[in-house]
Amino acid sequence: MAFRADVIFEILTGLSVTAFTFIFFEVIYSYVQSIGGFDKGQIYILAGTVYLMSNLYRTFFGFSIFSLSVLVRRGRLEKYLIRPLDPKILVALREPRFDNLYRLPSYLTFFIYGFYLTKTLPGITDFLLYIISFIISFFIYLFLHYNLTLLTFWIIEVSNLYYIIYDLYEFSRYPEKIYKGFFRTFFMTIIPVIILSNYPVKFLFGEGKMEYLFYQIILLMIFFSVFKLMWKEGIKRYEGATI
Repeated sequence: MAFRADVIFEILTGLSVTAFTFIFFEVIYSYVQSIGGFDKGQIYILAGTVYLMSNLYRTFFGFSIFSLSVLVRRGRLEKYLIRPLDPKILVALREPRFDNLYRLPSYLTFFIYGFYLTKTLPGITDFLLYIISFIISFFIYLFLHYNLTLLTFWIIEVSNLYYIIYDLYEFSRYPEKIYKGFFRTFFMTIIPVIILSNYPVKFLFGEGKMEYLFYQIILLMIFFSVFKLMWKEGIKRYEGATI
């Protein structure tokens, strides 16, 4: 009964997010033809990319990375540190939540509706570049969460901080051209949420440049390097508990 109820609530959550997003953009586009160069079809595909990335992260890594602070606080990280496999990977994959996949069909409707409105389909090359850019963006998104959670080695309780990335990620639903000045710089470099969805979608419509991929790769390397450094220094501070 609990499992069935959980499935129903996951489906309803996905449907409610989809419904509110549809209503929001339908109202906006009843007054304008485009937002930041994105017509209504493109904006729905952008939203679909945002929710797809978030859904995949929550399914495979979200809860596991979030619970790292619990492992550190309760001294239970040792059972991953003493195993022969890389503990960073073991921690990230220790408890996937496949119930989140029940939201996926409702999020895919954004893509279907978006392509219906644009009445065009991307070429094979554009689609492959979209996939490559999406994968790079996904791992940037993963390390944004992981790096924030690694602060648990210094400040112990990071549960409230963890949701900052989720909240800021909402800004990626909109075209990057609408952001100016400090906010654009911040969301393109420090917490680069707007490139996570915008760059893949630009490739999907043949507007992407190879410079976008290079920039994504550079950001991924930076966040990965920070991740390795924080993990190494954090383990030195970890006191643990007797097993």
